[in-house]
Amino acid sequence: MGYFPPPGEATLTNSTDSVASVVFKNQDCYVAMLTVSNGTCTSAIPNDSFICIGTTALFNISSTSCRNTPVRTLNMSSKKANVFKWTSLPSIGVTINNDTARNPIIKFSNPGCYRILLQTSDSLVPNCFDTISKSICIYAPPILKTFYSPDSSSHCAPRIDSFYVKSIRGKKFYWDFGDGITFISNDSVASHPYLTNSNKGFTVKAVAIDSNGCPSDTFTINNYIKISGPEPSFVVSSKPPCDSGTVNFINNSKFIYNYYFIYGDNSGADSNRITPHFYKYVDYSRDSNTYMPTLFAYDETGCLAFASSIVKLYRPPVLKIGAKDTLGCVPLGVQFYDSTQYALKYLWQFGDGISDTGFAPFHIYRKSSPFGNPYKVTLTATTDKGCADTSKPINISVYPLSVPSFQVFAPDPLCYNDSVRFKASTSGALPARYKWKFGDGNLISDTSSLQNPVYHYTFSGKHIVSLKVFTNLGCADSIFDSTSIRSLDSFPPVAPIIDYVTVTSSNQVQIVFSRIFSSKFKSYVIYRYPGPDSIYSITTASDTVYFDNPPGVNVDSQSYTYSLRSTDECGFISPFSLSQHSILLMVNKYKLNALQLIWNKYSGWDSVIDYQIYKKNSTGKFVLMATVGANDSTYLDSNLCPGLYSYYVRAVDKNGEYYSISDTASNKPDFLYQSNPIVLRKATVVNDNSVFVNWDPTVQLNFKSYLIDRYSIPEGWLLNYANTAGLSFDDNGVDVSKYSYIYRVNVLDECGDISPSSNIGNSILLTGTVVNDSRLLMWNSYKQWANGVSSYHLQLMQNDGSFNDIAVLPSTDTSYLDALPHSNLTVQTCYRVYAIENMGANNQFDTSLSNVACPNLPARIFIPTAFSPNSDSVNDVFIPEGLSVIINPELPGQKYDFKIYNRWGELVFETNDFMKGWDGKYKGVIVQPGVYIYSVYAQGYDGHRFYLTGDVTVLR
Repeated sequence: MGYFPPPGEATLTNSTDSVASVVFKNQDCYVAMLTVSNGTCTSAIPNDSFICIGTTALFNISSTSCRNTPVRTLNMSSKKANVFKWTSLPSIGVTINNDTARNPIIKFSNPGCYRILLQTSDSLVPNCFDTISKSICIYAPPILKTFYSPDSSSHCAPRIDSFYVKSIRGKKFYWDFGDGITFISNDSVASHPYLTNSNKGFTVKAVAIDSNGCPSDTFTINNYIKISGPEPSFVVSSKPPCDSGTVNFINNSKFIYNYYFIYGDNSGADSNRITPHFYKYVDYSRDSNTYMPTLFAYDETGCLAFASSIVKLYRPPVLKIGAKDTLGCVPLGVQFYDSTQYALKYLWQFGDGISDTGFAPFHIYRKSSPFGNPYKVTLTATTDKGCADTSKPINISVYPLSVPSFQVFAPDPLCYNDSVRFKASTSGALPARYKWKFGDGNLISDTSSLQNPVYHYTFSGKHIVSLKVFTNLGCADSIFDSTSIRSLDSFPPVAPIIDYVTVTSSNQVQIVFSRIFSSKFKSYVIYRYPGPDSIYSITTASDTVYFDNPPGVNVDSQSYTYSLRSTDECGFISPFSLSQHSILLMVNKYKLNALQLIWNKYSGWDSVIDYQIYKKNSTGKFVLMATVGANDSTYLDSNLCPGLYSYYVRAVDKNGEYYSISDTASNKPDFLYQSNPIVLRKATVVNDNSVFVNWDPTVQLNFKSYLIDRYSIPEGWLLNYANTAGLSFDDNGVDVSKYSYIYRVNVLDECGDISPSSNIGNSILLTGTVVNDSRLLMWNSYKQWANGVSSYHLQLMQNDGSFNDIAVLPSTDTSYLDALPHSNLTVQTCYRVYAIENMGANNQFDTSLSNVACPNLPARIFIPTAFSPNSDSVNDVFIPEGLSVIINPELPGQKYDFKIYNRWGELVFETNDFMKGWDGKYKGVIVQPGVYIYSVYAQGYDGHRFYLTGDVTVLR
């Protein structure tokens, strides 16, 4: 697995462990990424949230601005930043409205360039902060020196005036002419037409703007442009009406000599007066009608001016409503229809205190209207312009009901041939007639029109009685009763069905049976055998569980059979139900370490699917131990330990719906402990890298496993070093070339008991040293064979890897001195020893093998000085001879090299085989007699390397 921090911003420690450490170099927020791999598939998982280190300062500000112009800041620092400090370099002439705010406003009174600094920190970690700065340059604004018009006074608009400005650095100019007209030009000269008179004068303004967009101070001349003449003015003094209506006006004109007023609806004009005027709504296809009244005024010189306004009339709604039903009985539902035009909002008043804002609503009257005073329904409709109108009322007459009730007088229980008397009463309107329906099955004759009838029921069961009462206006109301009358039939009740009989943990017998669904049920009667005929009566139909308690029953010694009957309220009794009985379980001792369970089979169901056997575990809880077939009534629990065992049996019916549990039975098994240790047969080294141990099998019945103890000099005894269910053990955790290992075996049974330890068995450790070119071999003796050691056999490894005996030594010898060089071997000189057990009474014996030891003599090479390759079989081949020299070139990492050169430096012979020499030939021909140069490279088993050169003489 690995973690991936942001490149270059963090130092990661233990990146391939399940727990890593990260040192972050910068203050910022990071996402940690964990990559998990199983060698084939890789998955990357990001952290759900940011890891924020300290705070990060970041803000934005314009790079340029004008003097005395407020400059806004945009703070974009990290989320954790909540403490801020703003400063300016230089600070003279700089005003920060709040230097600790997140986004302050900065104002510069002097031109120049400034550096704005923001320092951020977290209030929880005040010493961890970050600082950032940005530059801004402030420009000086232009200067507007003069602003004037050549002719600032005149008479009677319209007229055109010219304006002139002089400025320093002004590139554009903003003009405000005082009559609501403004514009910006690139020229310092502007002309403007005035369309109205102002005897007081128009106030004009000018602003110069430089190439950086910086404005000058505003140059203002109050009441500068004066145009004498009449100033007509009027306002509409009242709110324009919905539909046609009268509008009032107020005349605010000044400096006028005379005037006339036109109302804008082709109704003529008034001279020197304005009167309230009636405007008529003409075009209803539009949502409004608009008129423009105008005032024309003159002064004494004849100068004319005018003023206009707007009068707008809004269209009212056009109401048209109705109702489908206007009279009826409570409850009366009335559907209203609505063909109103131009309405946006609706408000219905139904006359019964309830209103509705929907279109064409449906309303239910749940109370009758007063006699002779129907409910009056109106609609108030409002248009989108606020024009409202209310409809004429609709009369709704709602008639009252005669509300019925009745009493029932019936015997309890109501058996066959009994009669029932009914008594009716009403409230509200006076009743005109009655209609009874007595609910007697499917009869159509179970009716009456009397107020207080008497009826005899033909069918049994519950009966729903209804009474409907009518008034003289035809209004009817009904009442139903489904609980008062239940008549019983003349048939005997059915026999109950027992579901199951089971023994409880309290040694009770629980009887569970199906409910009798009968309207005339009176009781269940329970019978037990052996015992009294009737033991209990239950009078609640839904109570279908009964517990038969001690001392009436003893479930540990007896199985009990149960049957049921039922009775009804008319005195009838049912036949007996099919009987069922409890299960009696007995637990008996059976041989060693075993108990036998015996029970009686359950009867009463169609069939039993199986029997489940439960056993109490060490925690005191019963757990399922086994399941046996429906025909089984015994079970053997074997391999038991000493102690008390408790069981119960659970029968399950074929549908898996019902079950029956036996009593809980207990017993102790007979138990035989194993007290004799087993026999460890041998411990022997295998393949020079492990120790094989085997032993005789245990005779214990409830054997679980063999526990193996091991001893060595550096570790001491390792108890329970290994365990196995087999009869042997391969110990691979050994170093057989350094230590001898001792083993012993114990038997563990299923009950947790451990037998005495076996005899010990030890591996043989063989060591070898070199003494005066001889090899001294020593070993430890093998211990605790029952028949002792017969002899030790010392073996030498051959060229093919096999071992042959070179000495047979008595059991008292544990060393041997080998003086032979064994120069005929082409492999390293290696030994092993094995011990042979004395033959026992059964003519059998075991062996134990040691490790392999390879004591190396000092390596050496002997090279002749001359040879005669003349085919006389005497000194015909030139070949080096060695002792403890590695002569197998196929061994990994080993090398042997033998070369012959002539006096001209030509290579005449080469071999990598230590067993091969030079036969005096070069290219298949015997060379000339003389001196030749040789070189030899070889390696010894003791690690010594040979680099030899010299000369050899070829003779004839």
